[in-house]
Amino acid sequence: MKEKKTNLLQVLARRALLVALDGAIVAFSFYFALLLRADGAVEASWWPHNRALLYANLPWIVAVYLLSFLAGRLYTILWKYAGERDLIRLAGMIAVPTGIVYLVNRCFIHGVLFNSANAMAAVLIFLFIGGSRLAWRLFLNHPLGERLRGNTSKDPNRPVMIVGAGEAGAWAINVCKTNTSYGHVIVAVDDDPNKLGQTIHGVPVRGTLEEIPDLCARYSIHTIIVAIPTLKGNRLNHVIDLCVSTHCAVQMLSDPQLVGAGTPQQGAFRELNTADFLSREEVTLDTEKISGYLTGKTVLVTGGGGSIGSELCRQIAALKPGRLVIFDIYENNAYDIQMELRRRYPELDLVVLSQSDVTSEMEAVPLGMEDFLLILPGDHPLNEKAIPVEGSKFDFLDPHLLSGETIFLNTEMQSARRVEEKILKDYKVKPGRIRVVRNMELGAQLVAEGLGVGFIRQGYQKNIHYPKPVKYYTIDISRYGQDVVVAYRRDVELTKPMRAMIMQMKDAAEEYLKL
Repeated sequence: MKEKKTNLLQVLARRALLVALDGAIVAFSFYFALLLRADGAVEASWWPHNRALLYANLPWIVAVYLLSFLAGRLYTILWKYAGERDLIRLAGMIAVPTGIVYLVNRCFIHGVLFNSANAMAAVLIFLFIGGSRLAWRLFLNHPLGERLRGNTSKDPNRPVMIVGAGEAGAWAINVCKTNTSYGHVIVAVDDDPNKLGQTIHGVPVRGTLEEIPDLCARYSIHTIIVAIPTLKGNRLNHVIDLCVSTHCAVQMLSDPQLVGAGTPQQGAFRELNTADFLSREEVTLDTEKISGYLTGKTVLVTGGGGSIGSELCRQIAALKPGRLVIFDIYENNAYDIQMELRRRYPELDLVVLSQSDVTSEMEAVPLGMEDFLLILPGDHPLNEKAIPVEGSKFDFLDPHLLSGETIFLNTEMQSARRVEEKILKDYKVKPGRIRVVRNMELGAQLVAEGLGVGFIRQGYQKNIHYPKPVKYYTIDISRYGQDVVVAYRRDVELTKPMRAMIMQMKDAAEEYLKL
């Protein structure tokens, strides 16, 4: 009880200091704004009168602003995790008293607070109050700030609390013991009464989740690690509120699926992000009924590499389908989910499609030919050696010149890699260094940053825009170009709308792929 009172007094003292500081900021902002309004001409005849009038009205002006800050709960904002929404909230707290000051001045005071001075004061208050909070956050994250608080972020002896004494909590404790850079775990908390007073890997379970603030003060905790994957919705939000109220560093499990799968040396935990604060209550699915539709069946997931599609694939794979077919137009996305599912479900009959291969059972309607382009930074010296190509919007650059350059290539799982390797082989290019990237977009971005050269398909090039300039060059479309087709099964009779769509696609492709 005594510790609770001490902690409460510390919080009240801290808030009283912030209120006093904000009051001083408001007073200074109005004085400085009036000075700016006068262009610094303090010798003007009107200055003494208006200054005196300002001094006489500052008490109630400051009071109005402070009341707005208190009503808007400015002093409950955890600026360590503040973002755009909190700054908008602060702007609203300033706008209300600014309007009140304007009306009072307009109706009763007449002249001391010019409209322009009032507006400038509001801007200054926003900058000083918001800036002071953000500056303090930056200071706390600085090594000097850490040292002044008595703990450094890299100190292996900094006290750590684990929230959760289940399997995930035990795993988190073991990770910290294996890698001391996470800190020294000295206490754990859990709401299970059977675990209170017990130890996990030598770490005592000292209290419930509601006792987090008190235990943090008692043990001088530096970092809190939340290791209860089942926490969702309002309950998770409440626990996060308890943790951040302690002003300790708060971390979560980076990937709950890692629990029980070894002890990673790096990346086991992550900082809080916006999604943690916006979590919703978990929707419970009737997996028994759903499995009746999927177990033993062939299931196709289109867009299976995306955020929603990949999660669908994970859940479907767990229900033991006869075959899972994943289709995605982006090869890297399909590759990522393929590798994950093969690792987690080695017995799964998995088929991954990223592009349509025309077989003898299919009819193909050619739409055009897509050029395979070379991409260089806008300021690369080789740009001067480009040769114009008649009838093409892309100049030609001899690939022989790429020897010695850092070249970005796609992964071996992507079809583009085979084209890239063929170009290097045909032109006997000896790269200075080869860097493998997961997709063409990333490769093009790295090229734009001047880190090397690479390749890109014409279709990608037309839809990628960067703030830094790049140059595109054709190589030999007759050798490295790729046919773009519409394919369908021979035994499928196309309807009139389907044929009309193919004709529209041909017209669009002719313009889209025009060299």
